[in-house]
Amino acid sequence: MKTKLLLAAAAGVLLSGTANAQDGDLLPLGSFDSLDVGGQFELEVTVGPEASVRIDASDKDADELSIEVKNGELDIDQRARFLGRTRSLDARITVTMPSLEEAEFSRGIDAAVSGDFTAPLEIDVSTGALVSFQGTCDSLSLDVSTGGELEARGLECREVSADASTGGVAELYASERFSGDASMGGVLDVYGDPASFDAESSMGGDVTRHR
Repeated sequence: MKTKLLLAAAAGVLLSGTANAQDGDLLPLGSFDSLDVGGQFELEVTVGPEASVRIDASDKDADELSIEVKNGELDIDQRARFLGRTRSLDARITVTMPSLEEAEFSRGIDAAVSGDFTAPLEIDVSTGALVSFQGTCDSLSLDVSTGGELEARGLECREVSADASTGGVAELYASERFSGDASMGGVLDVYGDPASFDAESSMGGDVTRHR
């Protein structure tokens, strides 16, 4: 396994555009407060003081990763191989960022995220992604679908709005207010016993309140 540490601080750097993750060309980079990640690899994200991206992967696996920042969003993607297929990579990417406001996880990503989220947080989990969140937040908006799974019982939020569909599953914590909808096999498990609880379910969806 090779390790590459890429800093994205004031005069930060990241891999050039959509270059290979093993490419040595480093260019100046702006800050980012959102994520869009997809692929069969491991990801760890921590809210911390300095932005950085660390890649642990062989040259072969790193060659299938594309990493770039555009319009304040860090995009990490696994390139498709022959006939659009992808394979499971022996790769781990570790990201530190000062704040996180929006995050999209898809295509089988295995991700763990931790931190205290002061700004409203938006999360989208889909297509077999497995994601866990730990920490605190004031407001969370969630969409989980197509077999995506979110384990966020350890993310203690004051207000949560959630939608689960097409086999998407989520465990959530709301201390004051929850509103949610589950349909087409979607499942929402809600902890925290919020005083305001508004839930709807249809077409095999299920919303369960755990007191």
